[in-house]
Amino acid sequence: MRIAVAETLDPDAAMVRWASPDLAALGHQVLSLPTQELAPVLGAHGLAAWIVAVVEAFDPDLVIVC
Repeated sequence: MRIAVAETLDPDAAMVRWASPDLAALGHQVLSLPTQELAPVLGAHGLAAWIVAVVEAFDPDLVIVC
């Protein structure tokens, strides 16, 4: 299964890579979306547009956000 998951990649942040390692270990193709890192740079509308573009390109079966 192709899964896109919103998670921070910053090792000092909360919930760092909280899902992707386990999902990948189960054999899924996982794309981490570093939303916490990009939100301050892109702003709310820019982040939303980026997520839509990435998800359309990756074409996941499942998108997980929190």
